Amino acid sequence: MAINYIEAKPWEQPAYIDKIIEFVKKEKEYFIVLANLLHLYDTPDTDSAEKEERIQDLDDLIQTKGLDVIRTDEEITEFKAVIEDLYEEKPFPLSQTRGTILEAIVLTFGPRSITSPVNLLRYNEPQIYDNTSLIGGNNCVIDAVFHDDRETSTHIAEYIECKASIDSLIKLRYFPRASKKARKKWSYIKSVYAYLSTNYFTPSIFIACYNYDVTDYQDKLNQNGLGHIIILNDEEVYNMIS
Repeated sequence: MAINYIEAKPWEQPAYIDKIIEFVKKEKEYFIVLANLLHLYDTPDTDSAEKEERIQDLDDLIQTKGLDVIRTDEEITEFKAVIEDLYEEKPFPLSQTRGTILEAIVLTFGPRSITSPVNLLRYNEPQIYDNTSLIGGNNCVIDAVFHDDRETSTHIAEYIECKASIDSLIKLRYFPRASKKARKKWSYIKSVYAYLSTNYFTPSIFIACYNYDVTDYQDKLNQNGLGHIIILNDEEVYNMIS
C-alpha cells in the first residue's frame, strides 16, 4: 500500500465553528435547523423585512424540530446569537461560512460508510500521493478524506466533497456547462477515482450538501456515468451525526 495523504496545513477550527459543533453534539436537531436556514437564506439580509422573515423562519424551524421543548431557553438564545453573527458576517463572509460549517460537520462526525474501522485516519483537503507521485493533479483537493488503514491488503477509503448548494457543482439543464471551477473539480474527482480503482482500491465518493431534494441531481450523475458518486442531502448528513 503506497497511498498517502498530505494536508497543506492542519485543520484550524474557528471559534464560531467550535460553538456550532458543541450545539450539534448536545442535540443533532440543531444541524438540520441550521442546514434548512442556510439553504433558504444563502446570502446576508438585504433589508429589515428579509431579516424579520429569516428570524421567523428560524423560530418556526426550532419549534418544528422540538428544540424549544427539549433544550433550555438560555441555550436556544445562545444558538440564535450564533446564527445572527453568521448573517451579520461576523467574523467571515456568509458565502465562506456556509461551506466551512458543512465541512466541519462532515470532518467531525464522518465517515458516512466505514463501519467498525480498525485504524481510521481523517484528513482535511489533502493531496493524494502514490509514493511520491501526486494523483489527480490540477491543484484540486477533496474536502474530507477518511481512510481505514487496516495494515492488510484490504483498505477502505471515503472521500466527501462539501458543497453548501449542490447546484454549484451540478447543472441540471446541461451538465457540462458547469463553471470552469466545477469542471476542474470534476476532472480531479474522476481522475482520482480512476487511478485508485485501477491500481489499489475502489473509494467511496460522496458529495454532501444542505439541499433536501437531490433526486434530479443524482439522476444527472447517473446519466453521465457518475452513478458511483452519491449525493448526501441534509438528512443524510444529519444521519452521520451520533
